[in-house]
Amino acid sequence: MHKTPTEHPATLLSNLIPEKVQISLLKTPKRQLLETSVYATRLLSVRQSYKFALLTQWLNLLGHLIKLDDFDVENWEEELVGAAQPNIQLKIEGGIQKALLDSKKDAAFTSNDSFDAFVEYWERKYIPNEEKYDEYIEPFSTLPLIDKIEKLYLFILEVNLKSWSNLRKQIDKYADAFNDLRLNPIFSVDNSSDDVKSREDWFVLQDARVYHRVLEFNQFNEATIANWECLSIGIYEFDRLYTDLSNSKNKNYQKLAQKLSLFVDFIIDHDLPKRKQSAQRKREIELQNLLANRKRSSRLEIKEKRKNEEEAKRREEEEQERLQQRERRRAKRVAEMELEVRSSREERERKRLKREEGQVDGQELPVNGQELPIPQQVQDKESLVEEKVQLPVQELPVQEQVQLPVQELPVQEQELPVQQHQLPVQTPAVPPPPTQTQFQNF
Repeated sequence: MHKTPTEHPATLLSNLIPEKVQISLLKTPKRQLLETSVYATRLLSVRQSYKFALLTQWLNLLGHLIKLDDFDVENWEEELVGAAQPNIQLKIEGGIQKALLDSKKDAAFTSNDSFDAFVEYWERKYIPNEEKYDEYIEPFSTLPLIDKIEKLYLFILEVNLKSWSNLRKQIDKYADAFNDLRLNPIFSVDNSSDDVKSREDWFVLQDARVYHRVLEFNQFNEATIANWECLSIGIYEFDRLYTDLSNSKNKNYQKLAQKLSLFVDFIIDHDLPKRKQSAQRKREIELQNLLANRKRSSRLEIKEKRKNEEEAKRREEEEQERLQQRERRRAKRVAEMELEVRSSREERERKRLKREEGQVDGQELPVNGQELPIPQQVQDKESLVEEKVQLPVQELPVQEQVQLPVQELPVQEQELPVQQHQLPVQTPAVPPPPTQTQFQNF
């Protein structure tokens, strides 16, 4: 019967898969979340990296070195592509950070800091590259997925070297550590020739996936990985790989198919429970995302509320600052006006005193009741008095001067009242009128 692509993939399984398992698979969804094209495409390049395979193997076997229990590669991949919340990823990051930081050497760095800060701190301090002190280090969280795997792979190598005693304790937990912890191929083919020495290896690792590796050796017999690829993930791809190898005319591939058939139970035990729980897992992911969205919304709401409060407080502080500035400007204007008024008053007072002093020093006293003009220059007081005394003497004969009584002198004080000339209080001292004896002596 012709089978359309819409049929359940369990109906396409070969006889390698027991019928009971096929019936159980028919009751599961056709595909898991990571088997959709959107996520499978994103994970394709990562799954073809040997560092990702070795990192996954290390997390399965030695994850206790970073306090990681019950590691599941599919759940981790869901987190890496953003389909689920990063629970395992956060445990890996926190475990690496605690395992590598030294309480004395790294006292300046706190474990509460983000993994981005830890990666930058570690690279600048421990990686011998002076250029890293000047160049920008991109945060770990914003790196492409393949670059994140690269950095995590380097970190687990550092964890292995950090404490040999802890590593030995984990190794001693395995009864056959030599075989359990080594990458032992299930099948190998030597493809060496006169020009190139190479070897092909096939592996089934702890993640129940089949890998193919090609090694090339140089003249010193040092091996390098020329190629690494993931051949199958899950029961359906494993069965197709087995069928293709069995139907191949290459005897090496037929032998490989026989080797793979020994791992069918291991693949089923790993994949079947996940497919049975895929619907439940999907609901768990949806619930996790819903809770995360609620937490995010709550955090955003709290953040928005805090932002509004800070904005209101800032506006209030700005308003108070404006009022204070206005009050300071008003007080400054008042002080300037008071200073200006005081200065103006003092200036007027100084001018008035100068004017009064000038009137007193330069005033010519009147003679015979006549007002004299104010001289341009101030004359000496003694010469002024002498001039005033000599003027009437030149008009009188000597005989009359002798007989002239003192009271009949032309200088009359009543004719020079202070009020008439508005002289200030500081009236200049006028010498007394000359006596009769003074006239005679004159």
